[in-house]
Formats: sequence, C-alpha cells, structure tokens
Amino acid sequence: MPVAEDVNADGVVDMQRLPAGPYAVFRARFTRVMSLVAWEQFMQNWLVPSEYQLDFRPSDEIYLPIRDNSLGDTLVADLCLSIRDESSLM
Repeated sequence: MPVAEDVNADGVVDMQRLPAGPYAVFRARFTRVMSLVAWEQFMQNWLVPSEYQLDFRPSDEIYLPIRDNSLGDTLVADLCLSIRDESSLM
C-alpha cells in the first residue's frame, strides 16, 4: 500500500520501495483457498498468449472492499503482475 514519504517502519511493519515498471492488472473474485487458482488463471489465460513476459520485480495483490454481503467469504482483489515486453529481453 502506498504510504507518505515521512512514514517510518517500526520493526513490526516493514516497508520497501517497489521498482517502477509495467504491471498487468486483473480484478478477480475468489475465496481465500482459491487465491493461487486466480493467479494461475491470470497467467495462463492472459500472460501466456500475450506478447509479455513475467518480470522479476515483485507482483502484488490489492484487496478491495466488498459491498455485497451475499458474496459470503468471497474476496475481491486486483492481481498486479509485473511484466516486461518480449522485445526487452534482447
């Protein structure tokens, strides 16, 4: 999560600056036990046929508030996959 520049880590919570670069973002709904399946589907259905490669920067999940209680234990998150163009590999 983004924090203000003047916020310091306290030993319980750590901070790190993520390297800049492109990310592919997929909004997913899944249960806690299906998180890895959501990532696998994102990579298989979008990354594999795309002209992009997985980059070695960290990827991330940004969880969103759920406004529909009928979804039960469903989570909603933006899966942020660090990518690079295939041409940057040469």
